[in-house]
Amino acid sequence: MKKNYILLFFIAFFLSLSFQAQVVVGEGTVVNEEMPIEPFYKFSYSQVIYLANEINASGSITGLKYSANAETDLANSDYWDIWIGHTSLSSHGAQFVDISELTQVFSGNVTIANQVVSITLDTPFEYNGTDNLMVAVNETSNVNDAYDSSTHDFYCTATTGVYRGLVTYTDVAVIDPSNVTNTPQTRESYANITFEGITQSCSNAQAVTVTNVTDSTAEVSWTSPNGDSWEYIVLEAGESAPGESDTGTSVSTTYTTLTGLNDVTSYMVYIRTVCSSEVSGWIGAGFTTDCAQPMAIPFHEGFNGDAADPANTTMPAPSNSADCWTVIDNSPSTAPSNQGWVVGSLYAPYEGDRSARLYTNFNVGENDDWLISPQLNLTGQERLKFRVLSADANDLNHMEVLLSQNTNDPADFTEVIVENSQFAAEWTQITVDLSAYSSASYIAFHVPPSSQDGNSINIDEIIVEVTPSCPEPTNVTISNLTSSSADASWVAGSSGETAWEYVVQDASLDAPTGSGTAVSTNSVTLSGLTQGGEYDFYVRADCGAGDYSPYVPISGVYFMIPPVGGVCTDPLIVTSLPYNTTDTTANYQDDYSGSAGANCGESAAYYLNGDDVVYAYSPTSDTSINISMTPDATYSGIFVYDSCDDIGVECIAGIGVSNTDERVFDMNVYYGTTYYIVISTWASPQSVGYDLSITENTCSDPVINFTVNACNSATDEYTVDVDITDMGSSTQYTVSDDLGNVQYAQAAGVLTFTFTGTQSHIITVEGDDANCNQTYTAISACQSCFASGMNCALGDGFDAVVIGDIDNSGSGCSDGGYGNFTTMSTDLAQGETYDLTLTTGYGNQYVRVWIDLNDDYVFSLDELMVDNYVIASGSGSGTFTETTQVTIPSDANLGSHVMRAKSNWNSAVPDDACEVTSFGETEDYMVVIVESLGINDVELSDLRIYPNPVDANYVTIKSPINGDKYVKLFDINGRRVLSTTISGDILDISSINSGFYMVEITINGYTNISKLIIQ
Repeated sequence: MKKNYILLFFIAFFLSLSFQAQVVVGEGTVVNEEMPIEPFYKFSYSQVIYLANEINASGSITGLKYSANAETDLANSDYWDIWIGHTSLSSHGAQFVDISELTQVFSGNVTIANQVVSITLDTPFEYNGTDNLMVAVNETSNVNDAYDSSTHDFYCTATTGVYRGLVTYTDVAVIDPSNVTNTPQTRESYANITFEGITQSCSNAQAVTVTNVTDSTAEVSWTSPNGDSWEYIVLEAGESAPGESDTGTSVSTTYTTLTGLNDVTSYMVYIRTVCSSEVSGWIGAGFTTDCAQPMAIPFHEGFNGDAADPANTTMPAPSNSADCWTVIDNSPSTAPSNQGWVVGSLYAPYEGDRSARLYTNFNVGENDDWLISPQLNLTGQERLKFRVLSADANDLNHMEVLLSQNTNDPADFTEVIVENSQFAAEWTQITVDLSAYSSASYIAFHVPPSSQDGNSINIDEIIVEVTPSCPEPTNVTISNLTSSSADASWVAGSSGETAWEYVVQDASLDAPTGSGTAVSTNSVTLSGLTQGGEYDFYVRADCGAGDYSPYVPISGVYFMIPPVGGVCTDPLIVTSLPYNTTDTTANYQDDYSGSAGANCGESAAYYLNGDDVVYAYSPTSDTSINISMTPDATYSGIFVYDSCDDIGVECIAGIGVSNTDERVFDMNVYYGTTYYIVISTWASPQSVGYDLSITENTCSDPVINFTVNACNSATDEYTVDVDITDMGSSTQYTVSDDLGNVQYAQAAGVLTFTFTGTQSHIITVEGDDANCNQTYTAISACQSCFASGMNCALGDGFDAVVIGDIDNSGSGCSDGGYGNFTTMSTDLAQGETYDLTLTTGYGNQYVRVWIDLNDDYVFSLDELMVDNYVIASGSGSGTFTETTQVTIPSDANLGSHVMRAKSNWNSAVPDDACEVTSFGETEDYMVVIVESLGINDVELSDLRIYPNPVDANYVTIKSPINGDKYVKLFDINGRRVLSTTISGDILDISSINSGFYMVEITINGYTNISKLIIQ
């Protein structure tokens, strides 16, 4: 079961209790905090800290009271064990306090009346009035073996930034407080409680309420039974609460206005009563100030969270203004894959740990998405800087930047400050002059409709600041790396400066502050560099008269002069063949990116994104070579080019695939040409280890065609023809199979091999030269075909297929996109409908399911059980689980049949169950069609039968519906073999033989039919 945790802060609610000797701590109305108990689970345990200044009394605590909502009845949650103890803790850590440090004060049944649980302690607790108190409650009731509704709950008070509660809950077994095995969960709140038997001589303030909150002010009010004056203290959330010796601001009224607050900041305000000779405890209430209207300049936004690495963070972390941005999605309802801007996306930030991102892939350009800044106080002296990234170089994103001097309604954004255009697939800094605007304004990053949908676009490091007198250069880049040099270039700042100074230095040194090398062009060749050396490059503008901009680095990272083999201009030389080596691309660096290029073999897109190594081979004659690369990780490729300029443009040969199989191919090479062999990855992983082998083919390949003939269903036999049409350079061939059968060929002709059954077999052809040997795997014609070679490595296909007794959860991506799970089986009855639950790791999966009811090894359209059901329509990467139904035809052939599930990403599954598609998966299972029982199945929700299968004399039948259970047991022929009534959960099956049964269970008129296997 799942539970949503929604904190409802400071809803007006007042709970009045009128006892004389009592202390009330907490008047909040926060729910879903699982304190003191969690009624929605069978068992729960909590420890809650109450501060001494909140209690503000001492003496013998004789009872406790907790306040609950109107729905709470404790029907299944009424047996409590309670402990109390003194503690020095003011907030919880990650683990429960040892129960031996507390004293048990109560054990028994509790009741609720008028939303209050009143408990008289078995053993009164003597509270010293100085230490904090910890109250632990363990709910152990299991009389009904059930739990209460999700709407049942107790009221709590928020303590923003301070963990006052620790909870755990389960349906499995009673929690042992001396040995809690479940991981506890912290809560920034405490359960409202009344301590009976003690009283405050100087009463605490009550009903502390914060209203009319702005960006810098808030009004706070409270009630107080006594006192001549009051004091208040305001602290940022998470700071330690004030103690008795702390002094606050004195007021003579039960209300005050707080001023001088920071915008978008969480606070706690504490109030205490000042009596004639003593003071009360501090009572707190939390609140968060609004966004400033307008926000002050300079304004810095990186949307960062609290996990940002300081070494790679230039914006505030965590951001205190990310919640002040407005996201508006005006995309039409027809948009097929619509998503809005995500503020605080973890995907590919430029700095820190987050950015703003809009995913547009598969939305066919039907976007109208707005990311709107807070109101900014422009004075005509500012500029805007931001960084932008398109995720896919082959599918760039469009965006425009607009400004409104009125409201943040999209209709008011009439000023275009960045024209609608495409942005590069690398982080680019954009600078915009805002000197034309002198008013409170909003800035909008708008992705409008487009003919090209793009993949996704990121925004980061947004800065609005006063334009400096000497603007710095932007987009500093390094290119054309050689073994001793590199080219640096940059874009002039907004004032169009024409003079700069640059510094190139060892990457271990601090950023420069003094003079650099002066240049009058915005590019320079850096020479005399050391191979393998790591360098920083900085450049600053020289605006004359001693006015310089700050130094700007290359995206804040160093560059490295590549080792031999790092780039095409300085490759590893293959001097002679055969050539064999073992290496890893991690020994080089990432110098190329994007697609391998045209004619680069299977799935070559993006396969230059990781670390790269380059080999060069110049043949001494025209010949044929074999290139083999075996990787130690997935997503790698090897590609051959005939010039350095062609890398990433067009291949001579190559292959890039997601598996770890050998990448091998033959190619013709010619004297006078140098061939460049590049090994790289898809960039996840960044590098790959490999074995590389390059050999010369010393023979002329034969021409051999292999044909698998149709299955003879009467004998379950099939034949394979080996048709040698050209002997090549070999004079004879030995042709053998993996069963030991051998035939010989000394001339062109056809050899035939006969096989039986569903197993595949390997046929080997060996000639005079091993380089020309061939092998062929013959897939049995006496089985269903399968679609091998589909890609499910990105999450496409199935991570779980669940129907009946088949539960293939966590199966992951099958090798080659085909999974044979025919050892997994379930019985399905004629005419019955079953839930089919499917899990995928990538959305927009179309699914077809067949059952080969006539056992002809062909999945025909009249055998479709599920026809192009779509899982997570329009979604991208993620985990998605959906349930559809499979209805078995009432005349389906009885017995065992193969069930095939096939998925295809982004389009319908083909009619041919064997057709290979780019992304998806095919999985086969076995089902057994049995006769229908002829029983109407009326759903009884959440019925549980266990163990199942069962090899003992008893089985447990559990249901959330109370009442006697009328049980009928039917065998596979529909005959009733047992009819009984049980008042508990235990069914005696000791007299029933082993086998498959259907169980009909009726409780209070509700009926459920379930499967039971007795072993």
